[in-house]
Amino acid sequence: MPEAKGYGSIPMLQSHQKGTIVVVDAHGTFFQQEEPSYDIEVTDDPFGQNALYKHIQQSWILPTMDVEVTKFQEERKEEVDTDWDEHVRQVGKEKNNMEVVIVMGAPCSGKSTFIKEYFLERTVIDLLDFETNRYTIPEILKAYEECRDALVQAIKDGKQVVLEHTLLRQIRRSMYVDAIREVTDAPIHIYVMLPSEDKVKAYCKKERISVDLYYDNLGLLELPTKEEGFDKIYEIH
Repeated sequence: MPEAKGYGSIPMLQSHQKGTIVVVDAHGTFFQQEEPSYDIEVTDDPFGQNALYKHIQQSWILPTMDVEVTKFQEERKEEVDTDWDEHVRQVGKEKNNMEVVIVMGAPCSGKSTFIKEYFLERTVIDLLDFETNRYTIPEILKAYEECRDALVQAIKDGKQVVLEHTLLRQIRRSMYVDAIREVTDAPIHIYVMLPSEDKVKAYCKKERISVDLYYDNLGLLELPTKEEGFDKIYEIH
């Protein structure tokens, strides 16, 4: 693993690509939390997703030893719950189930489609409703705050809620988890949308959005962990 400064080719394990990456900036950044992050350039991705990815967390950049890769995969298995299909269908039938549902993922990852299929009866708090015609960083951060406040108010009103949001970075998720915990101790379940390449192309075609936008955003993804305060984590492929 490179230190604070350094360059070199090292293997990479992500949900959407396996190839060689080159560390192009290993300095600390505004986004860096307890775990160091790096700017990396994918140079020979077998799926053709060569690009510069910003602020990739250290745990996603692995040494070549198979034992380390296996360890990472096993640790991730312990974090992710696998019974999402059975669980989500049960939740949809329970009118008094007050668990807080979060559906997160990059643009065109199928969040809305998933919600319409499984959480149709719930009150949907959608970030896009607050981001319309907002382009500057202060405006976008304001939209995040308004979305958070709307979610909290819906919970206070006793509504069954589902939050639809990108929430690619841990620092963004924490503001919602902290706010939720101030008003309820109900379980927080998060569904991470990680669709196949074919599904991504279909979603992007439907929304008339470039596939590149999806992968650019996916490069920023920090997978959620239970240490963040989630009771259940489901990955939807």
